[in-house]
Amino acid sequence: MGNALTSFLLKTLLAKSSELLRDLEQSLGDVLKNIKRIREDRENNLQSIQTQKNKITMEIDNIKTRISQHLDKLKVSFIRELEQAFDNYYGRIQTIISSLKNQEHEIRHCSTEFELIKKYASNLQTFLVDFKQKLYPACSWPSGCSRTRIGAFLFTDYGTLNFKLVTFNDQRKTAFEINLPTAYTAFDVTSIDENTVAITINPGDDRKGHDFGISIVDLTKKKATRFIDLPDEPYGITYNGKSLICCVQDKDIHVISCTDYSVDTVPNTVLRVYSYVSTHADKIVFKNGYAHKVFCCLYDGTPLWEFNDEVLRTPHGITVDNRGNVFVAGCYSGNAIVISPDGKQCKQILNTENGLNYPYENFVDKLRNQLLLTNNSTVAYLYNISYL
Repeated sequence: MGNALTSFLLKTLLAKSSELLRDLEQSLGDVLKNIKRIREDRENNLQSIQTQKNKITMEIDNIKTRISQHLDKLKVSFIRELEQAFDNYYGRIQTIISSLKNQEHEIRHCSTEFELIKKYASNLQTFLVDFKQKLYPACSWPSGCSRTRIGAFLFTDYGTLNFKLVTFNDQRKTAFEINLPTAYTAFDVTSIDENTVAITINPGDDRKGHDFGISIVDLTKKKATRFIDLPDEPYGITYNGKSLICCVQDKDIHVISCTDYSVDTVPNTVLRVYSYVSTHADKIVFKNGYAHKVFCCLYDGTPLWEFNDEVLRTPHGITVDNRGNVFVAGCYSGNAIVISPDGKQCKQILNTENGLNYPYENFVDKLRNQLLLTNNSTVAYLYNISYL
């Protein structure tokens, strides 16, 4: 009985196992079907993606081809327009280039000529003055003129019966007049520094009780601070940085130290009325009275040269530039001339056609390279000086 039961149990167990196996087999079959379906679906997706990729690639290639064709057309059109513009302007540009080459050649030729002029011509031939400004100093006889370092213009009026100094500021407007309560007349003026000037003064018609001399005037205080006695009537005056150089009638040129106001004289330089003087380095240049001459000497009186030419009649004002050129106002010849430093050459730079009317005094502003020139009238002129 025991064996029969065991056999029964085994059969029952085997029967159940067979059912489980069939279920498992069915499940595995279903899984395989699902996997196959998923795989086929993914393969179809991959094929679809590949198809879309190929389609997009073809579309891109088509667009690229169309763009390339359009760019080729633009290129052809642009090149055609460019060639047309080039053809239109090439001739004009060539004409301009040819003209510029000719001008360049002419300029180089002129430059060469200028260099030759500068090399072989005298300083006077390469010297130019250009009109800059008219000034109205309100003087009936502007016998003296000068300029301070800061640019103020100074004029003395010899036509009045009192001491009169007219000062302009750098805007060419009258700043003030100095009229001192004396019977003196002011002839010439020179600037010592920004605030101090020296003026030669004469007693005028009434000489009794009055002295001849130089008045030192403080422009800020508008009054005379010192009087330097001289033996006779003083006329032209200049300042050489250390001393006042002054013309004294019927006497030798006077040299007055601005340190101790001691007086020395230059031998063999006896001067007449209305004489003027200027200096450059170790040289003194001056005109003597109504003589139609200009003289140059050393401080010890050694004569260097004498200028006498028909171009200059009755010289008055004398001034010197930084190069030693001597500027002279020709009163009766109605002109202004420049004499070379050695006195051998001259050049007329201004005349009546430039408005000169008995030019009387002149002054070279060495800081600004300008020439100040007075007429025997109410008008003075300012010029720029240039050297080629």
